[in-house]
Amino acid sequence: MNFTSKHIFLIITITILLIFIILCYIAIRFGAFKDFQQDVKNNTDDKNECNLPLIPNNLRYKKKSKGDHYLKWNKVKNIIYYKVYFYKENPLKGTLPYYIGDTSNQHNIAEPILSLPKLKHGNYWFRVRAINGCGEGEFSETISVIV
Repeated sequence: MNFTSKHIFLIITITILLIFIILCYIAIRFGAFKDFQQDVKNNTDDKNECNLPLIPNNLRYKKKSKGDHYLKWNKVKNIIYYKVYFYKENPLKGTLPYYIGDTSNQHNIAEPILSLPKLKHGNYWFRVRAINGCGEGEFSETISVIV
């Protein structure tokens, strides 16, 4: 059989790759990186665990004057802002919400409140959720409002 220099180069390359794979397997299998793995575990701090915000409670509807409607709820700690949703049909029927606004433009969210757009006469359902750096929390209880 006649081997060319290309064949010899290919055989040497494959042999080197196989030896490298076998050495990596042995190193990993028998703990050559055990200290490295322990260092990585030590650098992982359970305090950095990300938790979604709590559920806002005591959601209530207020009407100051004709056409001036707003929602209030109890403050949730360690959040960035809140999102408010409303429904034109009972959400228990599986209807999709309409997103109406959030408190992200409020610099002080110490008193969670959101003014509602002008609402036509009818029945509405509202709920709110808190948002932090980990994401959106669960929805609050749903309240029904007749305007």
